[in-house]
Amino acid sequence: RYLRADIELSRRSHELQNIASTTGGLTRFTSGSADIYAAIMSGYLDLPFPNLMMDKKSSIRPYVGGGIGAGYLRANDVAASNKFGSAANRFTKATDASTWLPAAQLSAGLTIPIRKQLDIDIGYRFFVLGDIVGVRNDQKGVSDNFISHSAKVGLRYNFK
Repeated sequence: RYLRADIELSRRSHELQNIASTTGGLTRFTSGSADIYAAIMSGYLDLPFPNLMMDKKSSIRPYVGGGIGAGYLRANDVAASNKFGSAANRFTKATDASTWLPAAQLSAGLTIPIRKQLDIDIGYRFFVLGDIVGVRNDQKGVSDNFISHSAKVGLRYNFK
């Protein structure tokens, strides 16, 4: 058995710090937070790994995987520095907003069996949330994709 799949429901929470311009403009400082709720269906390929000490396969299995799904982005009390504001009004008005966006992830890791149906999973995950579009003062702006890198360690129960 080399193929497996899962459905993941996740929540990520981030404090916003700043927005850097991709066109060489000034960085705009931001405040607020963003919560991302995602539902992603992923497929994995478990790779056979030879045991170099014996003439058989090792019980440790490396894997690679990828998945697609949807993410719900909720922005809470987001304000950005306003280059046109006076000293007393340096930030835009705090705003709450939410939107649905496409989401995807790539992953790689190691599976280490500890019991018949229980494994330790050590891995890396690259998560991306589709383009975030905003409108302010009737001027539309587009940001880059939201990207997250994460390491994970967990237990996985295999239903057989």
